[in-house]
Amino acid sequence: MLPYQTETEQYWTDDFAITDEDLEFLYNIFLEEEKPLTTREIARRLVQQRIEQEGQRLRRLVERGEVFQPRNKYEVGQTLVFPHLNFRHGEVVGQRPGFNPEHGEFTVLKVQFAPNKVREFASELKTPHAANIEMSADTVLPAADADAILEQYGDDIVYQVEQRLQAEEDVVYFAGRWFLRSLLVDVGIANRNLAEAVLVVHELDDERKRDLFRRVREQSRSLVIGDIVAVPPERRVAPLTEGVDMPAAARDLAAWCDGEVVWEADDLAVVRATYG
Repeated sequence: MLPYQTETEQYWTDDFAITDEDLEFLYNIFLEEEKPLTTREIARRLVQQRIEQEGQRLRRLVERGEVFQPRNKYEVGQTLVFPHLNFRHGEVVGQRPGFNPEHGEFTVLKVQFAPNKVREFASELKTPHAANIEMSADTVLPAADADAILEQYGDDIVYQVEQRLQAEEDVVYFAGRWFLRSLLVDVGIANRNLAEAVLVVHELDDERKRDLFRRVREQSRSLVIGDIVAVPPERRVAPLTEGVDMPAAARDLAAWCDGEVVWEADDLAVVRATYG
């Protein structure tokens, strides 16, 4: 099997880092799904994206020429792709007969990779060779499994995700999940303190929650709450501190802010309200 990058330990433990392209991908995920995600959920989406990106890259490389297999015959002028050389491609610039007691007669190809870089390869071999791999642009996709990668390298990947998201101004973390600040509230710059308060409404008693919603409604066009809500004990996930955490039911939050519950899972909910 070929050593795809996304199937190696080094890629995920040493080389992996969150790029600006990854961030753009995650922002689009938040915009499309419109729901908060845990670090592990984000990590899995990124792993799957990296696997698919490698498949696309390899497909483009394979399309540059014919995949080299030692058993085949090639002509001068052909462009060959060498999977075991990280899919480098080169042009056949010469041939000569070859012989080896173990392999018998074969053809030696001279392949030029760069102006001053020529290497020789055996072709038309009659004996088995590890490089005889059937491959095309349609079959080059890596076989890596995102769940298996997370199981093995999840700690390293999650660490990278958390470090990068914590540095992003438009990304917020609450109740064990990440979301975009710009999707949570729409208030004026002068009222950003209200936006911050919305993120911790479960730490307010019911009267202060209703007062907060009243003030937001007076000064903004819309409100989105993503927070811990009150649920039966068997659905509780997030730990609560007595005297500090005072979550209300999602339906009560929706009623108090004249909004609606647009997403709910376990003890988390998103409530949205739009004002005239």
